[in-house]
Amino acid sequence: MRRGASQDREHGHLRALPASRWDAEEIAAEIRELLPWRSVTDGSPVAMDIASAGVTTAVERGRPIGTPFAVVVADNWDAADAIQSALLSIGGLDSAEWTAGWTRSSRGFREIKIFPQLNPAA
Repeated sequence: MRRGASQDREHGHLRALPASRWDAEEIAAEIRELLPWRSVTDGSPVAMDIASAGVTTAVERGRPIGTPFAVVVADNWDAADAIQSALLSIGGLDSAEWTAGWTRSSRGFREIKIFPQLNPAA
């Protein structure tokens, strides 16, 4: 299944980019901005965060080398549900991957690796 590149942010989607346009910090920042639970004090994510990000260096789950990824950590199942709802349209996962993709995490309660479709920084 090929992931299209003609989606835009207005419709809740982000456009896919060539891997050379991204570094780990940009990917993490882009996804962190979309996390739904926020501190009223400083606006940072609460009960969820990005544990790591980058681009794939090998074919992974049928995705080509250079596909952007982010590992998102949730502190509980409610946070995991909120993450899934917020990132469902751009996470690059099908429903089975969203269901089975959550694994135990040394960085939180559970984590999931997503393959987001991203926009270039202006």
